[in-house]
Amino acid sequence: MISQVATTTALLVIVSLMSKILVTEASDKKGPKDLMEQCLYWRDVSSQDTDLIMRLQHAAYSLTFLNAAQTICT
Repeated sequence: MISQVATTTALLVIVSLMSKILVTEASDKKGPKDLMEQCLYWRDVSSQDTDLIMRLQHAAYSLTFLNAAQTICT
């Protein structure tokens, strides 16, 4: 069940990020620096969570922002 939650959360975050990246205007696009700031924010939120499901979800957010920043940089 936890793997299903993690998979669903990760896919929703990926779809959300991809729609943001592809649909927004050029002036509104987030650069790698902004994505890394979001990655660090969600990492910090995840480390403070007491509920394991929320911790996993926030860690997935962090990883997704990290992957998006990495994709933009390469």
